[in-house]
Amino acid sequence: ILFFIAGYETTASTIANVMFEFTHHPEVQEKLYKEVTKKLSDLDPTDLDKYYETITNDIPYLDAVLKETLRKYPIVPRLERRLDADSYELGGIKLDRDTIVEVSTIALHYDEKNYTNPFKYDPDRFLPENKHNLNPYAYVPFGIGPRNCVGMRFAYQEAKICLAALVQKFIFTKSPKTPERLEFILGTGNLFAKSFEISVNYR
Repeated sequence: ILFFIAGYETTASTIANVMFEFTHHPEVQEKLYKEVTKKLSDLDPTDLDKYYETITNDIPYLDAVLKETLRKYPIVPRLERRLDADSYELGGIKLDRDTIVEVSTIALHYDEKNYTNPFKYDPDRFLPENKHNLNPYAYVPFGIGPRNCVGMRFAYQEAKICLAALVQKFIFTKSPKTPERLEFILGTGNLFAKSFEISVNYR
């Protein structure tokens, strides 16, 4: 029950952020549509195990779109860890036990040392053939290591299944009121975008 409750708004916000990027990058939306339909066209949708397994693990561009969205719009803007050692040195700074260390997710995801042209929405950077260009420790929308988000795999699966269903049936485009950039709600602790308007049409 906690997985569904804790992941509801975060997953919904991520999917909304994907739709926003679709309106500004129709070529990404079309490429994803073609890859999803190609992979799923020969499958029996009543064979749920095979159907969901393919969506979750066998559509690289779907994975790349979701990861690039979470890179650009990480729901958690910073990570916090409490030091559980009597003495520790980090970057030349001595830290005492119980010191809270904060790591900025935004800083990591927008550092040009980690991502070329970080303000550009570019899912291709997460394709398997480009994996060698990425620093795995600079992508932390779910945290990293033994204390990362316990619901990460579930969240990825949930979002992929939803996106695969949406992109097959709808086209997302700009409306006269679609903003050029997202604005975010301050003071929530998470990075949730303010409401925005787009146009949705059936394929």
